[in-house]
Amino acid sequence: MKPNQTKSHLWKITLAVSLLLLLMTPTLIAQTMNSVKQENQPEQLHAKNLHWGVAVQLLWTTLDGPALPESYYTKPSLGIGLRAEYYFLPFLGMSAGVGFQQRGAGIINPDHTGGAYSHPLTLDIHGNQGDPDSTHLQKLRFNTLELPVSLLLQTPNEIIEGIRLSASVGVIYIYHFEANLVFESVSDGDHYVQPVTPAYLRHDLGYQLSAGVDINIAETGSRFQVHYLYNAGLGNVYAADQGQGRQVAYGIRLTCLF
Repeated sequence: MKPNQTKSHLWKITLAVSLLLLLMTPTLIAQTMNSVKQENQPEQLHAKNLHWGVAVQLLWTTLDGPALPESYYTKPSLGIGLRAEYYFLPFLGMSAGVGFQQRGAGIINPDHTGGAYSHPLTLDIHGNQGDPDSTHLQKLRFNTLELPVSLLLQTPNEIIEGIRLSASVGVIYIYHFEANLVFESVSDGDHYVQPVTPAYLRHDLGYQLSAGVDINIAETGSRFQVHYLYNAGLGNVYAADQGQGRQVAYGIRLTCLF
């Protein structure tokens, strides 16, 4: 074989091998990535039995019942707490937690003077500025310590990559450690606060329902949970003979579980 023909064959072989390696490179990279993912499969990460974390509850609260002493409307109430979840089956588990939660309701007062901002310089009996009889200025605020325990359900498999549906049903113990009747001053923010804790029962037991999605955070085994939450007390909240009513709350619970 002539030297020029040898060089030509070597060049062709080199070109063929280079093209083959170039074509194989994406496949090799994909296989490498798949092997890495297999070590951290979302299914395995979701199968982690124990999770714990912090929950923030953005709720609307009110009082409901057959014999309420006031006309109430729902008001926004904030809560924060710790939660733990344990799954003893891929689809079934238990959760428990402890947290602080605001509750209560807004009070609808008869409006004889034209609305909350019609007479901003009007002084009420306590010297606060603003219409003394206007709706949305007076609120009943509860501060509570709560202990929820729930049965958990989740889809065994992801409905979308990294996402599962989940729900819970359970009971919640509510301890009222403070209750205040607040009348808001429109102009200066110097609100009138009247402690009324003795007028309401300290202990309550209720039921709680929730449903939403669990999102796998970057395939780390941690979860971000978004749930619609509803709970209601089973007992009367009034300590004396003011009336008959129970607590109601509903809204969104955001939880980060590790």
